[in-house]
Amino acid sequence: MKLYKIFLSDSKKRLLLLTSILIINFIAFINSSSIYESEGIAFFTFIFISVVTINTREVSLFRFYLFTILVFLLIQPFANLFGFFEYPPDNAIFALAGIIIPVSDYTLSQSIKLVSLHICFCSIGWWLSYKYSFFPPINLIKSSFLNVNINTNKSLNSVISLLLFFTVFIGMSIYSYVMLKGSLNFGYTETFHLGNINMPRILRVFELLYPISGSFFLYNSRTTRGYILRSTIFILPYLVIAISGQRGPIMVTTVSLIYLFCHQKSYIPAMRLIVAGTSMLLFSSFLAVFRVYRDFGYAINTISDDIGNIVLLFAGEIGSSLGVISYTMDNIQKFFNSTPFLLGYPAAVFNFEENYTFSALQSKSYLSQHLTYLLDPQKLIRGSTIGSSIVAETLEISDQFYLFGGIVSLAITYFILCFVRKAGSSPIFFFISFIITSSYLFSPRGSIFSFVNKEFVITGTICLTYAILKNICKSSEA
Repeated sequence: MKLYKIFLSDSKKRLLLLTSILIINFIAFINSSSIYESEGIAFFTFIFISVVTINTREVSLFRFYLFTILVFLLIQPFANLFGFFEYPPDNAIFALAGIIIPVSDYTLSQSIKLVSLHICFCSIGWWLSYKYSFFPPINLIKSSFLNVNINTNKSLNSVISLLLFFTVFIGMSIYSYVMLKGSLNFGYTETFHLGNINMPRILRVFELLYPISGSFFLYNSRTTRGYILRSTIFILPYLVIAISGQRGPIMVTTVSLIYLFCHQKSYIPAMRLIVAGTSMLLFSSFLAVFRVYRDFGYAINTISDDIGNIVLLFAGEIGSSLGVISYTMDNIQKFFNSTPFLLGYPAAVFNFEENYTFSALQSKSYLSQHLTYLLDPQKLIRGSTIGSSIVAETLEISDQFYLFGGIVSLAITYFILCFVRKAGSSPIFFFISFIITSSYLFSPRGSIFSFVNKEFVITGTICLTYAILKNICKSSEA
């Protein structure tokens, strides 16, 4: 506590500390170093920033973001640093995914330092949002038509949200069951990526409406216990989908719900968060084995026989997103995207080309598909990719001049952290904050703007239409 008062009680001291570690990392980045040295720099930076960004007055989304950075990008370097993990031969990080293209020691070292540098820039964005949270566009929107509730009568409001949610919940449950059945019969890739199942359109509509109905459902929870109960109900369909093989939705949704709980309802002690995080990692490792072998007993035995199995499995499979950065560095001159990958999803909102095809590559700028095509075209055609990463996307948009890419990361972090603080303003703000939070937390392994898709545009249009009509009615009554 004394150290906190000396070094962290003054925001200017925090900024000085964060700027100092940023300069150290930038000097390290422009100078060559061994993989071991890069891992040490990244480890020190991660611990340093985790301590400096402690905020006793609120739970910051940035600390949850540090957790996902650790899980998706730094678990391999840290496990290797302490002797729990070894990189595959020739540093082929995606060997488990069937890609055995070598990565040089220099590229891998630079990739690790790039992640460390990314954290430093994002920490400055956190400090700015913490110190200067005033964001005129948000305050302008907050005071306008988006800042409306479903109904001024809270009891009726709660009843409407309950009826809406459980109607959609039934449809979403049927949708998740169909996906599970398809995954068991045809396989994960054919079901989720290639869409080789006959899914009724009405169920697609329920899938589309589920996040927004769930957001209204959660927003109207009045007690801490009620929020926990509603959150548990909300993630049930995602649990079925996770058993089907798609782990992303339940993992990111769970972390997002925990953050929103801390932000709006009640503070969760650090030890409980650590236990929750460890449980999620074990569950994710279990799903990774079950997705391949479809045997509950074998999956449980694999992760329970030896702690080393868990580390190797988790670091090798989930932590492989570090390879996206390495392969992006090596192939950055070969990309033929028409739009920077960072903006690929917003640019393709009205593009209806089927994914995992060459025509889609020519018209859509998704890093995951472009990079997979360059590394293993057949893997892409089979409906599988190696994913994306915000670190790789900012590297590409800056054309390897990462000072600019770091500033982009800083700006994204600042705007997102400012926005999600308004989550309790209205049901619509809660919904948008939930979607943005999920994308931000998943961005170390995916595209930061992946939420800007056709579904988001449709639900956004519904929200805007409702808000405008609500305000028109208010004006006419006045």
